[in-house]
Amino acid sequence: DSLFLSASHPDDHTRAPAGRSAVTVSTHTRVAPWWQARNNGPEPYAALKRRYTEAALALIDHSLGSLPQAEPLLAGTPVTYGRYTGRHLGLVGGYAQTGWLPPRQQRFGLGNCTLVGDHSFPGQSLAGVTVGAALAADRLLRRP
Repeated sequence: DSLFLSASHPDDHTRAPAGRSAVTVSTHTRVAPWWQARNNGPEPYAALKRRYTEAALALIDHSLGSLPQAEPLLAGTPVTYGRYTGRHLGLVGGYAQTGWLPPRQQRFGLGNCTLVGDHSFPGQSLAGVTVGAALAADRLLRRP
């Protein structure tokens, strides 16, 4: 499995107090086990969440060395993501991409409107949205 880790700049005091950094860790996971655990009650859900959190922290520790104690440590799951975003089952991303077909265009029939981010290539994240916005601007500026 893969973990994606990003950390705020040490001088960015809008994200974390002086001397600290905000760190975000994410991974891809199947959503069904999370919903099944939730439907089985608070204890199975909390246990699954704890196991995933401990495994992620162990992988980070193994790969990067010991990290200072995280405060606060907030773990989210597809259930969490679904609650806050309204996304069906807490699913992330847009359509599944394969090597067989090129990414879909970001235009959807509303004149000079274009999609950027979660549902369009190259996707969500600061890097993905930035590249997507640059591609969209280029397409719109070249539009006949």
